[in-house]
Amino acid sequence: MAISKLTSLTYDQYRALIITPFQVTPGKSQTGTPDPNAQINLSGWVGTDTIAFIINDNAGTQASLSIDAVNPNTLDLNVTNNISPTAITTYWTINMGANAINNNWDLSFDVAANNTNTGKWKFVKGKSQGDDDFKRGDEKKY
Repeated sequence: MAISKLTSLTYDQYRALIITPFQVTPGKSQTGTPDPNAQINLSGWVGTDTIAFIINDNAGTQASLSIDAVNPNTLDLNVTNNISPTAITTYWTINMGANAINNNWDLSFDVAANNTNTGKWKFVKGKSQGDDDFKRGDEKKY
């Protein structure tokens, strides 16, 4: 699975998408302390290959987004100062690969503030007990 085709959308384009919510909420973890001025909200699937998501930027900041040229399944999110007195919301889709909805997937956001790395958010396919690779630390061993 390799991500491709990062697309910025207008509010109206985003609202026109048919977004299927995730069957199980994706897992989310962090490394370091990603800049809190940009919040990432995965919305769900558009078809079987594409994830729709929203980025909310705090007032006075604006985030830019691009596919990382080196790290697989990673988007670079750079938060910069902006003169906007209000929060900014941007709308996006990313192609996760053929039939990704039915496969294990992960999507990372390397977060920087003014081009200085602050940390990473990583989202992974949510697991339910019926999944073959579901693992819980408190499951009984027989």
